[in-house]
Amino acid sequence: MEPAYWGGYCVNPCNSMTVTVTEFGAIGEFVRGTFNGTMDFYNANQQEFPNTPISGEFAVIRTQ
Repeated sequence: MEPAYWGGYCVNPCNSMTVTVTEFGAIGEFVRGTFNGTMDFYNANQQEFPNTPISGEFAVIRTQ
């Protein structure tokens, strides 16, 4: 199934999610890090997949 057909959220409070910032550059430079934990996901038919493990990396350019 295409990723566009999935939705998910971290239940508030989001105690099961860890975000680690590994680099915090100056304005115009990168903020990088990793994340892992569990989220509740739903497919296009609103079928629930609770406590789904997720992990990944991120890299964004800092603007402020």
